[in-house]
Amino acid sequence: MRFLVLIGIFLALVSYPQKNLEGEIFIDPNHTYHLTTAEVAEDMNWTRPKRGYLFGQPIYFSTIEKQALLDLPGVGPSLAAKLLQLHRQNPNPSWADIDAVKGVGPAKLRLLKKHLILD
Repeated sequence: MRFLVLIGIFLALVSYPQKNLEGEIFIDPNHTYHLTTAEVAEDMNWTRPKRGYLFGQPIYFSTIEKQALLDLPGVGPSLAAKLLQLHRQNPNPSWADIDAVKGVGPAKLRLLKKHLILD
């Protein structure tokens, strides 16, 4: 029994080498996803996914779509429609513009700042 406990402790302390994957997810024209750097993706004419939140990637406001907003926790159809209306009026808003949207309070603004990139 002690032998099994020692083996268990040893296995728990052993660290296995892991690959460190770095980069962002991009989509090629054939809709295949790739993990690479922005420089490589630009050379290959690949684009960022529209629904970046699902992949743990930020969403770029300049290419926002309704479904990408709906993927965010706490964003419903009403707020998504209001943000899309803002996008149609001003594709490059400031955080103050987004904060002025009815339905965006301090908590929602923190969430949006975490997942949206204004470019």
